Amino acid sequence: MIRNFARFFAVLTMGALFSILCPAQPTPTIQFTNYSGEDATVKLAGGPTGGYVDVANGSSKTVNVRGGMYWIITRYCDRNGSCSYSRGDVFTVTESSYSVSRISITLHKIANGNYKTDPASAREFN
Repeated sequence: MIRNFARFFAVLTMGALFSILCPAQPTPTIQFTNYSGEDATVKLAGGPTGGYVDVANGSSKTVNVRGGMYWIITRYCDRNGSCSYSRGDVFTVTESSYSVSRISITLHKIANGNYKTDPASAREFN
């Protein structure tokens, strides 16, 4: 019985040491920061992780995603309930044994920014 306990303890110790030396691979993230002047909802589309993220004006939200090709469709709504939509270009999220993406997208309405967007429809958003 003592021999079995010693064997169990050795296996447990090796497992703990392995988990310390080989930590879990971090997950890719996308951070959305909203400086548009309006509340926004971002639809994450295309890749294996999808969904909607509410980002109030002046705040940020970070989501964990899987690697793949994505684009966003954003709905901006003013206080009167009037909404406009934009669709962003495709971008790549990397997830490998060597690296993961940490992407930051700032939501704001400026012409000729560094992330190309085009007008979109409510139908594309839903």
